[in-house]
This record gives sequence, C-alpha cells and structure tokens, in this order.
Amino acid sequence: MLEIEVQKINKSKNYFLECELFYFVKIDSSYISDEYCKWLNDPDITKFMNIGKVPISFLEMENYISSTVQSGVINNTIIMFAICIKENNRHIGNIKLWNIDWINRSAIISIMIGDKEYNGLGIATNSIKLICDYAFNTLNIHKINVDIQQENIASIRVFEKNGFIKEGLRLDDIFYDGKWCNRVLMGKRNPSNC
Repeated sequence: MLEIEVQKINKSKNYFLECELFYFVKIDSSYISDEYCKWLNDPDITKFMNIGKVPISFLEMENYISSTVQSGVINNTIIMFAICIKENNRHIGNIKLWNIDWINRSAIISIMIGDKEYNGLGIATNSIKLICDYAFNTLNIHKINVDIQQENIASIRVFEKNGFIKEGLRLDDIFYDGKWCNRVLMGKRNPSNC
C-alpha cells in the first residue's frame, strides 16, 4: 500500500495533492491528448461508465473538459484533477468531485484510470483516499456519494477499502451488455463530523 500524505501545492512541482507515486493537478486543456481520447473510446476502460457508449471525438472531449472547467469556475460545483505519475509526469487518469452541494456539504466522486499499464497498483484506491481526505479536511464536505454498476465488483471493492458503505440499490437502472443491471449506491461520511 502506498503511503498517503495530503500536502498543499508544492510550488516547485505544481502538485496540488500528492502521495509517494502520483500527484493531482487541476485538469485543464493541456491534458487533452490523443491518448486521453483513446481512453474514452476504449470499451475495456469505459464498460462500466456512462461515456463510451458512442464514439467520442477529440473536439467533443475538448468541449467536455472546457465546459467542466468553466462550470467548476462559475458554479463552484466541480473540482476535477488529472492523476499524474511523479516519475515521468504521465497523465494516467482523472478524479473529480462534482455536484458539490455547499449547503448540505455533499459531493459525488468519479474516477477513471485510463492508462491500463497502471491498473492493479493501488492508484485508484489511494486516489480515492487522497481526494476524500482533501474533501473532508480542506473543503469541510460532510458526505461523499458514488453509484456503481453492480457488476463492477472491482470498483465496489476499491470504495469499500476506503470506508464507503452500501446504502441502497436501484433496480434495473443501467442497460449494459444487452441486459438491465442494478446500480449500487454507496456513501462515506466525514469521520470527524459523525
């Protein structure tokens, strides 16, 4: 397991949050690449995601990132980070808090590890830990929610490792692989507010 330590931005390296192997930096148009577009069109990567059901062009991806960044600035309801490897500054995925409700102090979390070379190294588990620590301790978020397709056992386990508990099930909520599937609702409360 990687050692996680939430740190403020390291001005010499422009990290926002970091741990031993990787760092987060706020995503912007400089992270838009052909490689990123390939992730979004790879059925192995997107099989349990809402995207990837129809082809996504480079322009559509560019517009999505621009609108996400713009929405985050205007509405202050989205914070999206690129996940980058320290050793080579390689962008391998994204993580975001979205639908941030500042009155009820809640948010939804999403993560994508797009670079298959980095699967199985604990990066998703540690990225979720890092962003939860940030959300709870810096943003004073009370609860983080996620919904996951029931067949996505690996993601359910990763969130359970991070203290998320199953709170409910939406029956026949997702059409996947020719059949209707359930959606698992999970959440984690800020331990210091419980």
